[in-house]
Amino acid sequence: MGTEHQIEFFVREISEADPPRRAAAAKGLGRIGRPEHTAVLIAAARDGDPGVRAAAAIGLGRLLVPAPGERAPRDGRRAVARPVHDLLIELLADPDAQVRRRAALAADRLELTGPAVTAAFGRLLRDEEYHVRLNALVALERLAEPGDVAALVDLLDDPVLAVRNFARVVLRKVLHLGAHNDVLLPRLSQVAASGPGRARAAALSMVAHHGRADLAEAGLTAAEPKVRRVAASILLRDPRPETADRLLAALDVERDPEAAIPLLVFAGRCGERGLAAAVRWLHDHQAGPVAALALGRIGTPEAVRRLRAVVTGRTAVPPVVRGEAACELGTMSDPNDADRLIALLDDPNYDVRHGAVHGLAAMDLDGPRARRQRDRIVEALLSSWVAHPVLSWYYHQALRRHADIRHPEVRARLRRLAEESHGDGRAAALALLADTGTGQDADLFAALLRAPDEDARYEAARMLAHYGRLHKTLPPWVGPEVTDRLTELSRDNARQVRQAAADALRFLDPD
Repeated sequence: MGTEHQIEFFVREISEADPPRRAAAAKGLGRIGRPEHTAVLIAAARDGDPGVRAAAAIGLGRLLVPAPGERAPRDGRRAVARPVHDLLIELLADPDAQVRRRAALAADRLELTGPAVTAAFGRLLRDEEYHVRLNALVALERLAEPGDVAALVDLLDDPVLAVRNFARVVLRKVLHLGAHNDVLLPRLSQVAASGPGRARAAALSMVAHHGRADLAEAGLTAAEPKVRRVAASILLRDPRPETADRLLAALDVERDPEAAIPLLVFAGRCGERGLAAAVRWLHDHQAGPVAALALGRIGTPEAVRRLRAVVTGRTAVPPVVRGEAACELGTMSDPNDADRLIALLDDPNYDVRHGAVHGLAAMDLDGPRARRQRDRIVEALLSSWVAHPVLSWYYHQALRRHADIRHPEVRARLRRLAEESHGDGRAAALALLADTGTGQDADLFAALLRAPDEDARYEAARMLAHYGRLHKTLPPWVGPEVTDRLTELSRDNARQVRQAAADALRFLDPD
């Protein structure tokens, strides 16, 4: 059936007695009809059946959207005929929620503007159906209008997460533009001072950027942890000594880990004054990692002693806290701690191993004694790499810090890793060889580029492309055999291999 016959069919069907048939016809006419069929859909939008009215709204939203490539008006606004404009505003107040929902989508798709449109969407912010509220928010975000200030702010405590999140999007945009701040800021400030928990936390974070950071002081003692956390985060930027006293006092009495996190960040800036509070939270799974970080920032001998006790297991804490403590200990670059971190590389817990490798990668060791420690670190990393391939790229970072990749023994072990590993393990080993290797590694790349294993070909080509992005040329040892193979791989059956090879070839001639 041709398009014209389909249109004629839909025009006949839209007058049938069966409502589902009329609804289907309205949708179909919107999809393939022409502007002259607008009147048919307008009539359907006044149908006694809500399903037909909703379908007519969908149809109008489809029918009147300009075709791709059609020139837009100079002012960026689409011209919508007044009957359609007025009809959609009428449908936004329809007694049926599905009709309101579809009309809101159509009105936004057609980019309706004007005071009546804004007011209609503002009324929908109080709609009982959350999809309607969400569609109204999407339209108001496009219009950069609040619609109804009180209703918009009330949505910060909406029971539906998506509605709360999008209400914040609209509020931030409207606040940024500033046209309604004389009405909006007082309302938000009222909620930030005494509103319900979810709304109060969100409002507090917004008004703090508009001259009302003073409300955060009261928020430090709010009943809801979310409010206390936001209040503390705001006050972290206040340099006054009395604010520091308030934050430390709040940390002393805080019992909720979520609210404690920003306070612990502050404790890390306070030296010995923050030590006791940080130690108190080390045993908490959620706030404990931040407490360990705070001890690292405090950095006093007692703080370091506490970190070492955590790392060695003398202080029983969750594994994620032990891992963070290992990372912090590494950043202090004391050669005495290298063995403590090496001992964790084969810990059964991922978080502990992860922290240990991070800590070793962060160590900045120098001097004769440090050289011996660096050799021990390199040996430990190479030995444990195979057992923990999921951490390959972290081993890669640590070896870049401590290993002489040009050393024959180190390079030989990396070559074995590249040959015997797969996935990230092979890729990370190849990255080290590509970046700092010699011509002796050309044969390895040539062999892997010809491997029957698609992943091996991909990883070899990807690492050459990675080198090219870093140095704007391919490694100096790449000869005709490798470049010819890359050219072949740019036509490989596997898309990822083709892309990686093409990326590498871009750096053949840097000029």
